[in-house]
Amino acid sequence: MKNILILFLSLSVYFGYSQEGYNHINLACGYTTQSIQQFSVAFEFNNSYYNSWEFIFEANRNLDLKEDIYQGGVVYEPLILKSNNFLFNFRAGFLMGSSSGDFLLSGVGGLELSYTFPGLFVIMLQQNNQYIINIEDRFRASMLFGVKIPI
Repeated sequence: MKNILILFLSLSVYFGYSQEGYNHINLACGYTTQSIQQFSVAFEFNNSYYNSWEFIFEANRNLDLKEDIYQGGVVYEPLILKSNNFLFNFRAGFLMGSSSGDFLLSGVGGLELSYTFPGLFVIMLQQNNQYIINIEDRFRASMLFGVKIPI
């Protein structure tokens, strides 16, 4: 009985680490407050203390205006709170891209909540705020749901 208890405690400590030292490919989709579809693909690499950097490609699709926006950039995610397999990060970064031939530049800020299934994948919920320069509706807030696949 004592050996089983020691084994159980050892395994619980082993699976208590979430996302430390892993690189991920992130796939996410969601909607903005203006009912614009938003999709993102990102390569994320984690640093020490669960902070991470993300190279991101993002697409926004407005079905009413038949307008597409494509942007790419860098986002930094410092850790706010960690509890076993939950991580809560702040997101801040810059994106640039185009819409109908116009150059766009945007600042991104928001929050990310993620839960790790050890050894498998990570699910995430992102809240993004964007201020886009050189477009009519400059401020956009969105909610994205996605998955992170370790590589």
